[in-house]
Amino acid sequence: SHLFASRYLKQIDVVMMPFVAIFAEAAVEDYRLLPKQTDKFLKSITAGFLVGWAMLKSNPDRYKVNYEGRKGPSKEQIEAAFRACLNKVDSLEDGLGKYAGLLYKFLRCKNRDRCRDLILKAKEQAEKIATPTHPEFSARLAVIPCKVIFI
Repeated sequence: SHLFASRYLKQIDVVMMPFVAIFAEAAVEDYRLLPKQTDKFLKSITAGFLVGWAMLKSNPDRYKVNYEGRKGPSKEQIEAAFRACLNKVDSLEDGLGKYAGLLYKFLRCKNRDRCRDLILKAKEQAEKIATPTHPEFSARLAVIPCKVIFI
């Protein structure tokens, strides 16, 4: 949830430093503080989290990965990391993270019926978190990415 919300708000550093610290501690083999499932999940999202978060809101068919002579994760590794995160969206608690996660799933959606379902769920989340005390925030929730699905 925090990953999606921080990406949506363009404040990825909020979760980047804690992620790097947790991942560094998890890398020490004799120092197992994380449950195995959490450790496995963190490892599965590392490629996307460390280098690919700017691409999360991009259509995977339209971006390329180019490190200009340096090495890094492949596009396939980044997309696998995104899938691991996006597969968790439906189980998130209601809030900004779930709203953002649904939008990112929508942007990557190829199935028309599934796209419609995702955008309706995102709208529902927006309605749940909209607040009259912060109209500038709530108004931005209504700005859904432009993608024609209702033809």
